[in-house]
Amino acid sequence: MPFESSAACRNCLRALRVCSDRAIRRLVGESRLFSWILGPAAFWVFNHLIWCQRKELARLKRRPGLSGLLFVVCTIGLLLLGSLGAELFLTKIAVVGTVDGLIVYFLGWNFLRALTFPVAFLLLMIPLPVNVYNEIVLPLRLLASCFARSVLDFVNFSRGAGREHPCTPT
Repeated sequence: MPFESSAACRNCLRALRVCSDRAIRRLVGESRLFSWILGPAAFWVFNHLIWCQRKELARLKRRPGLSGLLFVVCTIGLLLLGSLGAELFLTKIAVVGTVDGLIVYFLGWNFLRALTFPVAFLLLMIPLPVNVYNEIVLPLRLLASCFARSVLDFVNFSRGAGREHPCTPT
């Protein structure tokens, strides 16, 4: 009897570990890691940058502008366009544009001018589109591969016969 309960306990723990591993992979997958960690961190820095400028912002005179409302409507249109086209980059840019428009609508252009750096910092919350990311990463991978091959050739490390390498001169 005690052996059976310990086996059942082990099976239960094994199932719990598998489920938790799957849940962690689902929450913090390769594509979601940026959103879960860097997004809130960038937003916290945005708030901190505004907090550091609170004295200068208190001295500014509020001049709300209706052009901010137009800006908000345009960015909401961009949000809808990005949602219809399944383009996540446009929808994320629209969020930052909406923040810009709301600042202008409620506080005025002088506040947006004063908050240029914190608002521009919000763009760091947005990951690059996959095609731009691949255009940047592929040459870097080839460079790292060529460097590794040069180091291996320098230390006379023999590679397998018939293996081609991107750095092989033709």
